[in-house]
Amino acid sequence: MPEESVYRSIRKKQPEKLSIDDVSSKTGIPKDTLGDIERGSKMPSVSDLVELSKAYNSKRLCRWFCSNECPVGTYIDLNKVDGLGEEQLGLIILSVMDSLNKLKQIDLARLVEISMDGIIDSSEKEDFLELKRNLNSISKAYGALLRWEEDGNTIGIDLSGSSNS
Repeated sequence: MPEESVYRSIRKKQPEKLSIDDVSSKTGIPKDTLGDIERGSKMPSVSDLVELSKAYNSKRLCRWFCSNECPVGTYIDLNKVDGLGEEQLGLIILSVMDSLNKLKQIDLARLVEISMDGIIDSSEKEDFLELKRNLNSISKAYGALLRWEEDGNTIGIDLSGSSNS
């Protein structure tokens, strides 16, 4: 039996138990197109994907598409973190901490020096590339943490900094 597509799976997991007719009515996407998308015989257009994400109240669907189906996303190998549970929070936090520690090692005076003239010359290129790698690492780790939270996981505090009551 073939694996169920993410599009069908997310529809089936909706609390309202949406049928294809329901989704078609909510999104304006024809039923036959939705069927093709769910069977994997057609990739959704960007506008269809946005409408599906709205209908399912799931920004995660857009991230999944960008990481797994979009030619640009698969080419640049976006940080794919799907189906994370509590047991992986520690790994995500370690990744964030590692990224922040690398950033601490950067000579801030050197970065100011690099940025002053608005030009990255050959003597500055390696330092700039190292900063870029560290910032990308932080961005990926933070994105993983956000996706973990979007999956409905909680850690007792609001990740925006305010306390959870």
